[in-house]
Amino acid sequence: MTENIYEHIDLCEIYEPIFEPPESFLKECTQYWLSEWRKKCKPFVFPDGSYVLNSDGEIHYCRNGIMIKVSEHFPAEGRTVEELLEDLVIYQSKQM
Repeated sequence: MTENIYEHIDLCEIYEPIFEPPESFLKECTQYWLSEWRKKCKPFVFPDGSYVLNSDGEIHYCRNGIMIKVSEHFPAEGRTVEELLEDLVIYQSKQM
């Protein structure tokens, strides 16, 4: 039976960084990568008062550039946020 000679090596125990980079270097790197990211990614601005559904199925409410995670605290057999919002839209349209 042959064992892997590297099987019992814990890399966390043997790794020692050579040095800690200076804070100024870390800030410079952060600014560089943020500027590169801004060149490639255009921000998407949601209209105020909009709801956004992300890929994990979480709903966020967007207002004045702030996104707030919305959680439902209703009974399982009760109405959902979407149903309540639909009723609100209908009610508001009747007020006009």
